[in-house]
Amino acid sequence: GIQQDDYTTKASSSYPSGYVYLNDGSSDIPVKGVKIRAQKFVKWKTTYTNAAGYFHISKQFTKPNISIIYNNTKDYIIWGNWLFLSPATYTKHNCTRANSFSKTFSRSDEYSPWTWAVVNNATFDYYNNCSNTGLLKDVSLPPANMKLWCLNVNLGNVGGGAPMIKHLVTSRVLSGSTAILSYLTSIHWIATTITVAVAALINVMGPDILLNTHNKTYDELYATTFHELSHASHFSSIGEWNYGKLIWHEMMHGDKNNLYGKGDTGTDGEGYCEVSETYAFSIENFVRDSILTNTSRAGQSSHYFFGKYVTVLSNLLINETLTPGEIYSCMGSDMKSMSVLMQKLCEKYPTKETDILTEMTAQGL
Repeated sequence: GIQQDDYTTKASSSYPSGYVYLNDGSSDIPVKGVKIRAQKFVKWKTTYTNAAGYFHISKQFTKPNISIIYNNTKDYIIWGNWLFLSPATYTKHNCTRANSFSKTFSRSDEYSPWTWAVVNNATFDYYNNCSNTGLLKDVSLPPANMKLWCLNVNLGNVGGGAPMIKHLVTSRVLSGSTAILSYLTSIHWIATTITVAVAALINVMGPDILLNTHNKTYDELYATTFHELSHASHFSSIGEWNYGKLIWHEMMHGDKNNLYGKGDTGTDGEGYCEVSETYAFSIENFVRDSILTNTSRAGQSSHYFFGKYVTVLSNLLINETLTPGEIYSCMGSDMKSMSVLMQKLCEKYPTKETDILTEMTAQGL
């Protein structure tokens, strides 16, 4: 998607520099790692914002157009409502130092560009937190060159999805791949055989992560982004083929009343789904508590067949009994059951077994 903001103040030639911020409702936060392009006719130059949101263009311009392009230094791209045709882009025209090269996005003034900035920062923070000193230490990064689609359309109770289409080569050949497109658009559930050509088209057009940005708060967008990126890290652990089984399960057995199925199929795909969704919801709740200081919880409803396990893992993370990395280390391609995962955690971390079992007992597990 492209948003524009017109400026016409007279100016002399200068080196464009400034800051890009977003407002989280209480303060202005730097927008980190995004591409900045200064352009006037056929003359252009690019750079990136740093951790403070600052940028400096090393070429002189007179009244350039300044574009904020969500192609990040961390190797991910955010799509707006124009989908795969262009990275989400915001452009200020005919900028001068007098009317400022800087930009602050707020929820009330420019909603869609604001959501791109929030998702960008949440993704940037997720990648940083996977470092040796971050909250997600020992959790693998998502695959390279991720594509995240911010869709400002009312999708009901669908907060997002992580179909990993750009990395799920299986989607090109699996019978019934149209179901993936159905899932992304939340139209309805389709189970039909399609040609390889159509499946390949879905692979080109589809994102790795979909985020429903319609009418969301800062906390909701930030936490949901961590949730979906947790699935992408799970993809890094179990591999493309096994993750394809997970997606296939959700497509074939989920519906509007039971997004993840009922837990009654006994398939590998269901097992991977149970582990991945429990982990992702728990990370989402952990982030709400540790980064956002927001005590609301997600995924714990009995509506989900794994809801009690979300409560257990969330409590173990928030109470600092286990770290995300410790849980993630047990989530290899052989892990297809939450009950088995809890058993493995007890075996691998025996000093924490009592606390783990206490939480499970409290949930009747």
